[in-house]
Amino acid sequence: MKQKVSVMNLNATLIKGKNLKEPMVLFPLSQYQKLMEYIEDIEDRMSVKQCENEPVFDFKQLLKKLDKKKGFNRKL
Repeated sequence: MKQKVSVMNLNATLIKGKNLKEPMVLFPLSQYQKLMEYIEDIEDRMSVKQCENEPVFDFKQLLKKLDKKKGFNRKL
């Protein structure tokens, strides 16, 4: 059984059948690419949100800590 479905402006075809374990969703490649970009944007936003409360290091302070740990004497 085929059924037209429209979600997020995606023109998809939902295919259900007795021989299928799960329904299949078919849509054009260009729409798939847009969907993947949308999902990547959401993942990026989630990553930023998760890092929101992590401490921020000054780059020079970070280099000093690394140099101290490795025994370097770098002039900054």
